[in-house]
Amino acid sequence: MANKGSPQRPFCAKLDAMIGKKIQVLDHGYIRLVDYMGVQASVAQAARVSYQKGTRRTSEDVGLVRRLYRDRHTSPLEQLVITFDLRMPIFVMRQWVRHRTARLNEESARYSELESIFYLPKRERMVSQSKKNKQGGGKLLDDAVADHIAQLLLGGQDAAARDYAEMIRADYARELARINLPLSIYTRVRWQIDLHNLLHFLSLRNDPHAQYEIRVYAELIYEKYLKIWVPDICRAFEDHTLKSLRYSFIDQQVVEWARKEYSGGNWVDSLRLVLAANPKDEDSQLFRLAKQFNVSPGEISELLSKLVFLES
Repeated sequence: MANKGSPQRPFCAKLDAMIGKKIQVLDHGYIRLVDYMGVQASVAQAARVSYQKGTRRTSEDVGLVRRLYRDRHTSPLEQLVITFDLRMPIFVMRQWVRHRTARLNEESARYSELESIFYLPKRERMVSQSKKNKQGGGKLLDDAVADHIAQLLLGGQDAAARDYAEMIRADYARELARINLPLSIYTRVRWQIDLHNLLHFLSLRNDPHAQYEIRVYAELIYEKYLKIWVPDICRAFEDHTLKSLRYSFIDQQVVEWARKEYSGGNWVDSLRLVLAANPKDEDSQLFRLAKQFNVSPGEISELLSKLVFLES
């Protein structure tokens, strides 16, 4: 897609220099830029087709692309496309493939033998199950427990690799020999996506709530590639999505309620006291407030935290 030096095909020299180079991720994974189409100016040019105006000054392009992003005019962003070669553990790939707006082709263990390369979490990833977040990790495990779990992981991976190799040597069908391999084994994928959908992917995966093992890929894609490719669009993305706080209709309702409820004092301090309650305590004001507004205690807690932050 990108064609350095061609006046018909705009290119980004810094991004061109990264094509084919691998950036390591996790212990054995990587990101490799394969190709891209279009540059930041292409977004502004695509938008101006709507009213038959040609390319203007760069400063005007910056204002235009920021407005496009802010007002959610997404079709000009879809004009830009980027392709990566990725190697990641299969359990990461299963999260990745949920983003159905990309085009991808994954390595097939029916046609080729998989390398015995497995992901082993580092010591800082040896954590307990979170008590508050059903899909997240909690506190760091004690050394003895962490060492034991590491040995369990290694033992299972080694056994699976030996069994897989033995089945391959026995000429057992590859499509069946693979079925006992663990989710920690690495796979490769060619992944192509347009800029609009890539930014949506990053808004979910380059987020503190995302699992670490997919978040590190998203962080590197954003920091090492997108900030070079479309810097002003990235700034708009940070301003209006990545680092922004949404203010919803229910936020407005709770603000109105709090100001009336605590009209004689500091309503923000009062909300802090509400937040301190156990969300599972049905006698707490937090629980009653959630019932009043017909939302979950968890949602009302997040909402109040946001309002306290905004008003502090």
